[in-house]
Amino acid sequence: MEGEQLTRAFEERSEWFTAFMGATTQKLVTVGYVLQTLGQEYTPTLRRLQGKDAATNIVGGGSGEAELQIIKGLKQFGVGNINIYYEDPSKEMHHMFRSHAESIGLEGQLKGCSSLPLESAGYKAPKNDLTFGFHMLYYVKGWENPLNPENPLKKINDSLSPEGLALVTLQSKESDNYVFRDKFLPKVHGSQANGAYGEQITEVLDQLAIPYNHEVVPSCTFIDDCFSGPNGSFDPNPNGKNLLSFLLRKEWGMVEAPLQREIADYLTQKAATIGHRKAMVFRDSYVWIPGKSYQPKI
Repeated sequence: MEGEQLTRAFEERSEWFTAFMGATTQKLVTVGYVLQTLGQEYTPTLRRLQGKDAATNIVGGGSGEAELQIIKGLKQFGVGNINIYYEDPSKEMHHMFRSHAESIGLEGQLKGCSSLPLESAGYKAPKNDLTFGFHMLYYVKGWENPLNPENPLKKINDSLSPEGLALVTLQSKESDNYVFRDKFLPKVHGSQANGAYGEQITEVLDQLAIPYNHEVVPSCTFIDDCFSGPNGSFDPNPNGKNLLSFLLRKEWGMVEAPLQREIADYLTQKAATIGHRKAMVFRDSYVWIPGKSYQPKI
């Protein structure tokens, strides 16, 4: 499925994304992991962020909930009012981002918002000390080609200060989410539609000779709402149907009945049990791109 179609689907059916956000620990894990890793492994960046005119750039930022929570959490390291720049092609996402920034007291730090696509020739990333690009490369073109003069990964790297740092995330190929979509999205959409995975980022960075550090971090997406039938059998309630629609990129009720049964059997057999809850284990690739002053650990 093309990125533009997917973005439009989520804007028109925001309840799908809402169901996912209510079921997953991904955001909570991301915020905790990033703050811990910054504090333990990237102190030069933290020192730079404590200085005057420090800046962060959020690319493909969407609603920006995790990124803004991280920025707010940086205060524990003595980081004050860093300038915040933001990029996302969706005007609706701009509105949501500004609303979230206002809700946690960061609206005064917003210095620039761009609706130009990251991969476009017109987009020039501001010089910054900390770039976040969370789960956005699914919707961005041209980053897989190292010869592309507008390669988004190269743009991100080139925008960093010497002490700067970028973090780009995507699902890992080992994620339950990736395996599920790899099996069922072609059947739902009639073509290969699973999209990118994090290990591809490292392959491109190797070709671009850009140093990086890569770690796979797990989180849980609970799917109890898909098992609301007798004795916990598969029978999705309305929230479960929205979650399945998010995972499949198509309204659950529009999926053909034989395929619904195949998906039900698969999830019944493959779902992990965590405590007394059914879950999918999402494994995400976190790719850290350090600025030129770092001695990279590869």
